[in-house]
Amino acid sequence: MSNAQNNNIDKGSVDYHTHPMYNGRPGKQRNFSVTTLRDFAGMARKMGITHLAFTDHRFVSNLDFTPVDSVANFFQDIQLAKGLEYGYQPGKEQEVEEEISNLGLDFAIGVVQSLGNDEDIKDFKQKWSIQKVYDAYFERVRESAACGIFDVIGHMDFVKKFYKNPPVEDEFLRDLVRPVLEEIKKQGMVVEVNTGGLNTCTPSEMHPGEVILKDCFELGIPVTTGSDAHQVYRVGEYIQRAEELLSAIGYRQVAVFSERKMSFVEI
Repeated sequence: MSNAQNNNIDKGSVDYHTHPMYNGRPGKQRNFSVTTLRDFAGMARKMGITHLAFTDHRFVSNLDFTPVDSVANFFQDIQLAKGLEYGYQPGKEQEVEEEISNLGLDFAIGVVQSLGNDEDIKDFKQKWSIQKVYDAYFERVRESAACGIFDVIGHMDFVKKFYKNPPVEDEFLRDLVRPVLEEIKKQGMVVEVNTGGLNTCTPSEMHPGEVILKDCFELGIPVTTGSDAHQVYRVGEYIQRAEELLSAIGYRQVAVFSERKMSFVEI
């Protein structure tokens, strides 16, 4: 992870989490082709997005980013970025760090979508209390930040999507998340505001929610925004709502990356 910053500030809207290849159905992924990327960039333009990142899951990516450069010629009004979303796996940090460096990515998103020995979170929901699941989940998120190889922590409270109306008090959540945020701050990382939670969580809420974002602001942790679009029509979805929430909290800028150097876009 690079802590270097570019101090130039643009104005615009940012969608820094999209999946051109993976549509959410195993075995049905699209090709990472100029045609597919043009479709995603075209929707971004319609939605007023000025900074767009292609961030497929590592497990489906063919690691060939040459189509991005071709698409950039057609969309000079949009700054395109190359990224990947990595599911954090303890013990594989060195392998992942070397890969990120060798690929020439603009940035890498670290996420936690499994616990234990790479078992789905929903599997633990059946055998553990909600407090134990939350404890284990956020400790894994803290570990993913502490390893220091990612630039962005993606949908950091992803665990809540597995519970309808989770009976979690704000103070409990803040106490649980505080060590995670302190580690993110220490590592100079960015927290993603992922609007996909508005479609998948009950109650409908972004990842992370307002309680956590207020603590991010208090600690001076930069944020970025992403739709987590797995379909073209979701590119840019709810980004304006995310900007409105961030502005209400006090944020005036969101982070973007180029060659792993952070800069900011004014919202």
